[in-house]
Amino acid sequence: MRSALKSGLGRTVKQADGMHKYVAPWTSPGRPHHEAVLYTVAALIAHRPTGAIPAQPIGNIGVSVARCARIASGTRETTMHLLAKQPAAQLCRVVTRVVVQLRDKDTTVDFAQLIDDASSWPSHHQRISSRWLQSFYRTMTPQPYDATT
Repeated sequence: MRSALKSGLGRTVKQADGMHKYVAPWTSPGRPHHEAVLYTVAALIAHRPTGAIPAQPIGNIGVSVARCARIASGTRETTMHLLAKQPAAQLCRVVTRVVVQLRDKDTTVDFAQLIDDASSWPSHHQRISSRWLQSFYRTMTPQPYDATT
């Protein structure tokens, strides 16, 4: 099963024939973006299953990118702005690239939150991208805002 799911890494739903047996039962007709997100996340989990389910929620992708100290801070910031600008048609491709890099550097990702956020992206991308960026910057600079300075 893992190899079938992993075979879909970086592929579209139409290119991920080996995954249908495991992912199709979780999809709904008429929701192609949500379907693509489910296939993407299934492949990402199969790519690096160890630690894929954290003991407690860790936050959105912005938190994960900020916490990945093995990537230069400027690169992390650029990555977040790139993610925030993605149109729905490109989101899964870019998320795959970012999450593979995070997971290869032993950074946890809240896949449940990622499914929720990425599935809602077509209609709520402004709100979600703002939340991702805010989470990123709050995690990178955890000091509370001081209006007196």
